[in-house]
Parts: sequence; C-alpha cells; structure tokens
Amino acid sequence: MNGALTVRMVRKSDLVAMSSRDRFGLDEEPVGADAARLLYADDARRLSDFARRLVATGRDHAPGDYIHEALLLLRHAEHLAELAIVVERARGATWNEIGAAAGGITKQSAQRRWADAAETVDALTDGIGADALRSRKAATSRKPAEDLDAWYLRHLEPGDVADDTDQPVSGYLDNRPTRPCAASHGGHRPADESARSFGHGHRGALRR
Repeated sequence: MNGALTVRMVRKSDLVAMSSRDRFGLDEEPVGADAARLLYADDARRLSDFARRLVATGRDHAPGDYIHEALLLLRHAEHLAELAIVVERARGATWNEIGAAAGGITKQSAQRRWADAAETVDALTDGIGADALRSRKAATSRKPAEDLDAWYLRHLEPGDVADDTDQPVSGYLDNRPTRPCAASHGGHRPADESARSFGHGHRGALRR
C-alpha cells in the first residue's frame, strides 16, 4: 500500500476469492493494539446494525418502546467508547492524552473512570481469548476480521470513498504487540477473565 486513497468499489466476489493467507499469516493472531482494534471494529458493526433496525417507521410500538430503544442504543455507544479507551491505551496513549480527548478531564479522572481498561489491555497482549472467539463462532481471529471486511465492503454505496484496500479491517492488522506507556495495574489475568470485569455492568469487551 502506498498510503493513497482511491475512490473505487470492490466486488464481493473479489473479496471471497482472496485467501486467508493474504490477510494473516497462517499461524498469526492479532495481539495488543491489533486485538483491541478488532474488538472495537466488531462492536462498531453491532452498533451500526442495531441503529439501522430503528430506522423503519412501520413497526408497532407500545408506549415507552422508542425511549427503551434509544437508551439501549446509547448503552451500546457507551460500550464502544469504553473499547476506544482500550484501543488508545494499547496504542500507547497516556492518560493525560485520553483525558484531553474525553473533554478535558484530568488524568486522574480518566484513570478512575476507565480503570478496568488497563487490565483489558494487559490481557490482550496474548490476543483475544478462546471464549470470545467461540461467542463469535470462530476458532481464530481471522474469521471475525474477514467477516468485518465483507460487512464493510457490503455496506459501501456509490459515491462512498473506499479505502485503498479490499481488506479494510484485516489489512491493517500487523500483529505487532504494542504496550501502553505505563500500566496502572499490576499483575496479569487471562483475557476472558479480565473481560468479565470490564465495562462496569456491560458484558465484557472480550466476551461479546
């Protein structure tokens, strides 16, 4: 890739014809920041699919249903924001930088608000856990990444500016672990165990 963006549409048949070897090495699994980015992308897809179901106006709604749907969408968005913190930390962002991006809150406030993110980042140094993969009906991370490639390309519309690759998700996973600048928690727990505590009431990022 030369970094230039091109405006083009990729046929779905072209994507199917590509082999897994073109996207990941046969024995490679995304870890660290790449694993976090994959989870973020998957959650963004879920959020988009849920929001699209709210567009139709012909459905029967009982009193309060619209409020319930909107609040559920908000909770989905809040969970995506929590995964964004995991991605930023895994990529090396400091808590000062995260606080500034989150509306100018202090480093200490950001650490308290997203305390569980540090443990999730540590867990992802070993990749996405087996339980999380099973919940996605996948044996390795290649399948959800390739599914996201196909989902993204399927939803491109005429006039959209496409990326410079027909692998918009898997094509940018380089499998290089990236550690945060400074960990705020000691110790290391398995990825699926850390996921259970992440999100303060949400199902953990690694188990969804």
